[in-house]
Amino acid sequence: MQAPSLTQLVLEFLRNRIITGELSPGKRLNENELSSTLEVSRHPIREAFRVLESEKLVFSIPNRGTFVTEISAEDLIEVYQAREMIECYAIDLLEMNNTTELPELESSIESASRLTVPTGDDPQQYLEFHKAFATFHIKMIEATGNSRLILFYNSIRLNLARYQFKNILRPGRIKIDNDEHRQILDLLKKSNFAEAKYSLKLHVTKRLKDVDGILYDIVNEKTI
Repeated sequence: MQAPSLTQLVLEFLRNRIITGELSPGKRLNENELSSTLEVSRHPIREAFRVLESEKLVFSIPNRGTFVTEISAEDLIEVYQAREMIECYAIDLLEMNNTTELPELESSIESASRLTVPTGDDPQQYLEFHKAFATFHIKMIEATGNSRLILFYNSIRLNLARYQFKNILRPGRIKIDNDEHRQILDLLKKSNFAEAKYSLKLHVTKRLKDVDGILYDIVNEKTI
């Protein structure tokens, strides 16, 4: 396996900290500070900035610098609308291909069910915890075998994670997510694609409401 490049390492470092909010929305990213902190030259940092900008995690203003993209209710809705469209169409493709054997989805549910909530104050531990639950949806998209659909999903997945991360420790969240994922998978395995899509829509809608409530609190905190 090829070792990750410096750019990839810097990219992963920045991505993770934007998702967790350690690099807060609107924060200016200082190349010199990052270069010193990560002990790398400015070149891989600039390369990472280019990728992050294409992922809409940062934006650049000429002569001012690079900033972490803000979060907002409008962006939240757009991301979740795109998510529902892509994931529901994925189920249409699974039906079209009569795909009912989905071992990677099964594995993702089993792995998530064995997780325990992290302890401590390290946001990166909680991020790994979140990723385990997001795997179900990623594997469902990948099961379609449609490279364009996978590409489209990846284009929103990281921004989606910024909102989802704020919701992972809600009371009962682990069991609720696992139960809803299990219901969707069981319906797919029984070739009940219409019901699976309906259950998926409900799942996405409920998560949107959860995250919207948290986002409302965050916005209010900023304005107080």
